[in-house]
Amino acid sequence: MTTKISLEVLEDNSVTEAKLVSSSVTEAKLASNSVTASKIAAGAVGASEIAAGAVGSSELASGSVTNAKVASGIDAAKLTGTLPALNGSNLTGIEPPTDRNAIGTYRLYFNNTTQSKVSSLGTVGSTFSNSYGFTGTWRIMDIINVGYNTGAIGQTTYDVLTLVVRVS
Repeated sequence: MTTKISLEVLEDNSVTEAKLVSSSVTEAKLASNSVTASKIAAGAVGASEIAAGAVGSSELASGSVTNAKVASGIDAAKLTGTLPALNGSNLTGIEPPTDRNAIGTYRLYFNNTTQSKVSSLGTVGSTFSNSYGFTGTWRIMDIINVGYNTGAIGQTTYDVLTLVVRVS
């Protein structure tokens, strides 16, 4: 026979954990909102108790995601929105290329001609490979024409400077 005790008979705090049958308090028996953050022991909720997708940006405190918490090797495609301008002032340990044909190296090519005011390498934006002592593939960045009269009537000579950069 089970004896029923009314709530009025029980004194405050008289029912302790030791007096409860194991697993007798279930989720269905708890009143809505009866378990609050202050009633959850520190460390009681771990990653396995948090549902996938349950934590979004609105649940993160401002400043809680620090550089130390960001994974390395993030795919650039995941970076969205307005990105800051790149600044190379914090780059260290980068030595300038010593090979005159290194990728990223700028060079000037000079040709002197009475025929035209164009570079013999091509036009701005075009690329060329393995010409005139340049190894690899180079892109023409700018062409500067300086014309002057050599003294002969109708004879103009052009000094053509071509700025190129190695791209591969």
